[in-house]
Amino acid sequence: MTRARTTVPDVLAAIRGVHFPAGKDRLVTAARDADAPEEVLRALRGMPPER
Repeated sequence: MTRARTTVPDVLAAIRGVHFPAGKDRLVTAARDADAPEEVLRALRGMPPER
């Protein structure tokens, strides 16, 4: 199985404008609202849960 590659610039572009600290849900929502590619959304959803 081939894995799609997501770059740091892709992720940063998708979450531009988010004020930190921000949780995983906020980052995913911001990326979705920015029409980020599915690979970016998948990468953000794959982050470990907050502690």
